Amino acid sequence: MCEQLQAISKYYNNLQYDESKKEEALAKISTLSKTIKIKDDISERFFETVFVIEKNLSLFQSVCEHVDVVTTIIEYLNSFGAKFMFGSEFEEEYMGDDVILLVMLTLWNICGQHQIQLFLEDAIVKNYTLNGTIQYQQLKFTPVIDQSNQMILLEDADLYAVINYLRVKESIFSYLYEIWVQECRKQKFLWLVEEYLKNFSSHICVFRSTKELLTACSHSKMQIKEVLFINTHMDFCGGIALLPYGKIFGKTLYTLSYERQNFDIDNYKIKSEISELKIPIYDLFYYGEWQRPVKNTYWIYNETLWAHATSDDIKRCIDSAEKGFKIWSTKSIASRKQVLSKFAFVLQSKGNFLLADRVLKWIKYVDQTFMILRFQSRRLEITKTRKPRGVIILKEKDETVLFDRLTQILISDTIRCYKFIVK
Repeated sequence: MCEQLQAISKYYNNLQYDESKKEEALAKISTLSKTIKIKDDISERFFETVFVIEKNLSLFQSVCEHVDVVTTIIEYLNSFGAKFMFGSEFEEEYMGDDVILLVMLTLWNICGQHQIQLFLEDAIVKNYTLNGTIQYQQLKFTPVIDQSNQMILLEDADLYAVINYLRVKESIFSYLYEIWVQECRKQKFLWLVEEYLKNFSSHICVFRSTKELLTACSHSKMQIKEVLFINTHMDFCGGIALLPYGKIFGKTLYTLSYERQNFDIDNYKIKSEISELKIPIYDLFYYGEWQRPVKNTYWIYNETLWAHATSDDIKRCIDSAEKGFKIWSTKSIASRKQVLSKFAFVLQSKGNFLLADRVLKWIKYVDQTFMILRFQSRRLEITKTRKPRGVIILKEKDETVLFDRLTQILISDTIRCYKFIVK
């Protein structure tokens, strides 16, 4: 018994020693960013950061939950550093600076240590002028609030490897929303969780077969979140995938409420009957037809009367967009292409050949786009699909760009939207 107590005492002493060494290593890492020569070129920042990490590799590995975390960080920085250096094109949805922040968001989720996160921030985005549509200080806290992931464990999943991973990386529990386990592995998995994962808090759900997962009923029950992993979790090797995010806009629908602004509605009200006016009149279009403003508000430009939307009109537009989305989302890609092809034909018949060509271009491009959104490496396959995020405002500089965005959205079912468009 005495020998056992000595062994236990030695074990806990070693734990305290390891914790002390870890704190010492983290303190050193927090000062490493000061050794980096900050440059204006973002690709050079990525490569310089890799150089510092590799030079202090054992230091970084000693504080991470798993050695693969450091390897993954290096792969991402090298991969995207090269893409920025050679001017590679990114998805149209993201501007160049958005991609920088998207890389930062992904790395923020991969490495759980706050000191390493601060090191990466100082090395990559500190004093760097960003012209993107989002702010990093807002973005980096978004996953803590909104981002949640799911895992599916199929019949052939290595449950011991999964449990070992979850034991090593307990910090991911805050992001792991639920785990779906195939029925034939349920009892084994539950036993392993009870035996080895004392702080496990994610939901566990059961499905019978892979065919069941593909049914609409299962999709409804699953309520698929931002990222869905199959037989793995947060395995982003090779720097070929980035965590998605919903863009953060400076203005919200709430701030569009005219009652909250210095807006004199009486100056825009038309006192006389609209039908008596002898000038062209343009109303709002929602619920599938032209609508007069709720409060009869208009503004005059070039001897033409234009509807002036108030918060009441905006609320109706949002409601119209949400109802339209429910109908549109049930249509297949082929059905959407048919509808948009008819739309292009109407544009051609009205003499709008340029806009018709833009719509037809994106109809032809859709199959190629879905192929691009599939990535493969030796270890895993990543398929990227679009998910509706809510109501947005389409506000572009000209009709051509507006029709580009509108067609992309409608054909891929990315988001429900409403638009103010003047004919």
